[in-house]
Amino acid sequence: MSPALRLAAAAVVCAVLAAGGCSRQQPAEPASTGGSGGLQGSSGGSGGIGGAPAVGSGGNEGDGGSGGIDPGWIDAEVTWRPLTFEPAFEGFRLSEGIPSKMHFPRLAWEPCGPACEMSSLTYGRSNFVYSMSIAHSAEGSFVYADAVHALMEREVLVKRIVRLSDGATVGALRMVPPDSGEFVEASMHARYDSPMIVMLNDRPPEPDGVMYAAFDAFSSSWDFKAPVSEASGRRDSLCDVFDLDVSPPVLYFACGDSLEVMDAPGSREMSVIPDSSGTYSGAGNFGLAVWSEISRGESNSSSSIRGRNALGELFTLAEIEGAVCAIAVGQENVIGITGDDMSGRCPTGVLNSRFFLVPKGGGRVVEGPVLSAESLVASKISTWGDYAVANVRRPPDPDKPGSGWAILLIRLSDWKMRVIERRSLNESIQGTTVALDGQNLYFHSTDAYSERPANQLYGIYRYSLDRFDEIGVPFEPIQ
Repeated sequence: MSPALRLAAAAVVCAVLAAGGCSRQQPAEPASTGGSGGLQGSSGGSGGIGGAPAVGSGGNEGDGGSGGIDPGWIDAEVTWRPLTFEPAFEGFRLSEGIPSKMHFPRLAWEPCGPACEMSSLTYGRSNFVYSMSIAHSAEGSFVYADAVHALMEREVLVKRIVRLSDGATVGALRMVPPDSGEFVEASMHARYDSPMIVMLNDRPPEPDGVMYAAFDAFSSSWDFKAPVSEASGRRDSLCDVFDLDVSPPVLYFACGDSLEVMDAPGSREMSVIPDSSGTYSGAGNFGLAVWSEISRGESNSSSSIRGRNALGELFTLAEIEGAVCAIAVGQENVIGITGDDMSGRCPTGVLNSRFFLVPKGGGRVVEGPVLSAESLVASKISTWGDYAVANVRRPPDPDKPGSGWAILLIRLSDWKMRVIERRSLNESIQGTTVALDGQNLYFHSTDAYSERPANQLYGIYRYSLDRFDEIGVPFEPIQ
């Protein structure tokens, strides 16, 4: 790897949750899990927290090929709109991509089995993936994914956001050295929680602070939460940070205590949701942000499901028995996974896990069958229409290496379930993010070789929901 750019990735041990939460409840396991992922400049430093995944996809027309790059358009000033900040960043220059001028290769899907297609995102030598989610735009709701390309030979970092339905790159940021002949002394942290969020650090390993930015799918522009805020190890690395897909975007921080919100356009100012506590998991979609507030009882935990709409109005949707450690918002319902847990600390997993759904306006809670009596961890949930999907970790089969992590797809009308495990020993789905739209299930896998950097893309998958009974293999709940 060129000295101009180095990858720094560190695993998060989620036992630290006692001090304030792990992003998306990543369990205490070696490498490749955690809150955010960052590509660092050559000064090294604290490192991006080795995050979880997501998907990227190709996009606009262009040459460049599957693995090579075309330096012409990447270096061309006409491709990028310079961004200025006060005070200015010292270790890098930042610019915003103009979608019509970017020429990433198109996304190509190839058959990979029943109901399955596979693609890959490669541009340059290193391609790192972090998250995917549904977001609303002027054209409707779509699944978006992000990726960070480390173009070492060009001393450039590019984070881009891709709409998976057509492979279009809808937004991008480029980080380059402050002057010709120098190198980037900064970090660009992608978030496991959402593809729309990025964190910028100036000159690690002793950064002055963090600037958050969120991509606005309505206006195809970035909202920078300026100025740089004082760095917070807990909030910036360990919290579940989720966004509400309104214009401009609203950022929420669930850190194991009160829920914080950053909702003023162009401002880092934060406020606390009144009477919030024990917040570990949240999600925002379709005009509603929801989160769980976990309370510990004598024999089990209980959870309040609270919501805040685009107008800032607060309400309680439901009271749920058990610890709700993963949650998602659909068009009509909120869906989550709950289970028995005395600790109230989600990364350790819950017993007697089961899905539940509740109308977005509140009402009767419907619970599905018990998935497993043993410990189950859910890292990410997505829902659309009659379907929900979760990336879960079950107790591994000692005869099947890597068998603990799986993609669990549910048809809500009859609670029928299908499960997908990793397809080869070369890839991992540990902590991957998942997403649904009206036609497909999306997820990705990463390179399983430990000597490769965390989050290095292996492949992107999509499964046709119309062929539900052909996806993976049946999953039978215990009751």
